[in-house]
Amino acid sequence: MKFLFILLAALGVQGARKTETPIAQYENLAVYPIFEPLGNVRDSDYITLDEGLKTGTVTVSERGAATPMLRPHVPNRLPREGDGPLPAQEDYQQGGASVNTLWLTNKSGKRLILISGEMVRGGQQDRIIGKDAIIPPTKKPVDLGVYCVEHGRWTGSPQFKAAPASAALVAPNIRKSAIYANSQQAVWNGVAGMGGAAKMASPSSAYRDVAADKDISRQVEEYVAGIDSRFSSDRATGVAVAVNGKLVWVDRFSSNLMFRKYWPKLLRSYVMEPVTQHERMPSKAPTWAEAMNFVNVRDGKTSYEVSEDKSKLTKIESKNYVIFRLDDLAVKPQAAVHESKVVKD
Repeated sequence: MKFLFILLAALGVQGARKTETPIAQYENLAVYPIFEPLGNVRDSDYITLDEGLKTGTVTVSERGAATPMLRPHVPNRLPREGDGPLPAQEDYQQGGASVNTLWLTNKSGKRLILISGEMVRGGQQDRIIGKDAIIPPTKKPVDLGVYCVEHGRWTGSPQFKAAPASAALVAPNIRKSAIYANSQQAVWNGVAGMGGAAKMASPSSAYRDVAADKDISRQVEEYVAGIDSRFSSDRATGVAVAVNGKLVWVDRFSSNLMFRKYWPKLLRSYVMEPVTQHERMPSKAPTWAEAMNFVNVRDGKTSYEVSEDKSKLTKIESKNYVIFRLDDLAVKPQAAVHESKVVKD
């Protein structure tokens, strides 16, 4: 009887642990784990951009890199008030290379997952992935839609490599400019705004220079340690994020393993948002119930685009938010691989 009591007590403790809903909070940033997976896929069938670039099975280069490209002069610093508008995106489409298109080759033998906001470093200038996509194994380069996050450089090697950990995934407000606003100008303005708020200069107006700034990187590491020490990724398949007491972003994946692959750079992405804001406003964090309601509400106008690579990107837009869901149509039944949700304002 005593043994049965101890066993039941132990099971009760385990059950309590399973139902815990910890909110990881540090200063004005709060992160809420999501436990429900998006779909049922085999993780071994996929490779991430970081994995592919590290092993060399995925390569990224400038399109038509051998052809010289003329580029108008831009200031060798972040734009400042009074500079006037930045040069139009069309001014950067001369020659063989293109600001908003790269070549990608996937020789990994697996389906490559790309997440909007992931950065590749090098080439003529650093770029970020424009929208979520799945790239099957390829023998020849395929066009990759990107946005520039380094406004003042157009020189260098035609090849790209993985971005440093501090800038592997850009902050949510810049991801939003790419995936929702679809605007190179908005992306440039976002990078300039972050640099201005942080009161630092970048030789080439580069996002990675902002992230690598000594004062910013110190604060980022403080936030990362503060959140990581309170957050358990053991069962999580995604997160909701609140800044200054307002829910602003969601990232969800098909499995815990896939989420954990992205978690280190996701966290640094989220942290860059509060660290580089002009004003921090410590506020009461939303409750767990409020965060999960934000995650699950998905009313809105639905549209989608289907790729010849057998993937589908669905957009659900309401007055206040937009959801982007990436489904793999090559598996049966089709399943979601990644989903993001962003507040518009």
